[in-house]
Amino acid sequence: MNKKEKWAEEVLHSLDGLKRAEPADDLFDKITTKIQEKKQAVIIPVKRLRWLAAAACLVIGLNIYVFSIGMQSSQKGNTSESQSIELLTDFSLYE
Repeated sequence: MNKKEKWAEEVLHSLDGLKRAEPADDLFDKITTKIQEKKQAVIIPVKRLRWLAAAACLVIGLNIYVFSIGMQSSQKGNTSESQSIELLTDFSLYE
């Protein structure tokens, strides 16, 4: 065995004698009590909800506008299909 293989074997077998980690007996109870303590309803004010709805509508409207402009420009560019270059005439690439 060379040095690297020997080192790798030593590293792999270095954890052989270790015990598996075990949680404390009351850990589950502590976790459940902390979860129950932090449960509080968060109420979003109507004013903030209106602002969020307005911002979402603005973003959606802007996306629709940009998309429609892109569709119009692509339709103007593809008016004459006879001028387009055909890249593939046959889709059998590996024959």
